[in-house]
Amino acid sequence: MSSSAARKLEYSGNIAYDLSRFDRRKRVRDALENEPVAVPRPIARPGERAKAAAGAEVKARPAVSAVTVLGFVIAVFLMFCIVLNYMRLNELTIEIYSMQTELMELKKQAATLKVKNEQALNSKRLQQLAEEMGMVRPTKEQISYIDLSNHDRGVVYMAQENDSDFLSGIKTLFFAAIDFFN
Repeated sequence: MSSSAARKLEYSGNIAYDLSRFDRRKRVRDALENEPVAVPRPIARPGERAKAAAGAEVKARPAVSAVTVLGFVIAVFLMFCIVLNYMRLNELTIEIYSMQTELMELKKQAATLKVKNEQALNSKRLQQLAEEMGMVRPTKEQISYIDLSNHDRGVVYMAQENDSDFLSGIKTLFFAAIDFFN
């Protein structure tokens, strides 16, 4: 009977479905008696509980593992790399801004120089310079027109080479390679 009393203390399921205690067969009763019985722990006094809790706290603090330290070092290294990248990005942004400013100034200067160049080379100025050098406009007798309405054609006459085909092929290949690399 003591085993069934211990069984009742440890039982955590629904007693309505435990029909084995009503079974009258000998082998079922023997199996129930041979079941391991949970022995209840003695109730500790309040002072002993505090000591046990303090001991548990000491044991609960695990030592820092090498994997944790390595992970921390890697995380710090990656954060350092990110900060360096942001610093480099900031430097490049400042450099780009200064170059864009310089580009705008150079574009303005190029436009100014283009206007000055056009003013210096206007047609009246060129005509005046040509007259100072003794140049005159051509007369009608000096102008001749060429009729280009017919199709163009060209004939190339080449002298025959007396070299063998093998040597001429090597020479052609050599000159083609030179032309390719130039």
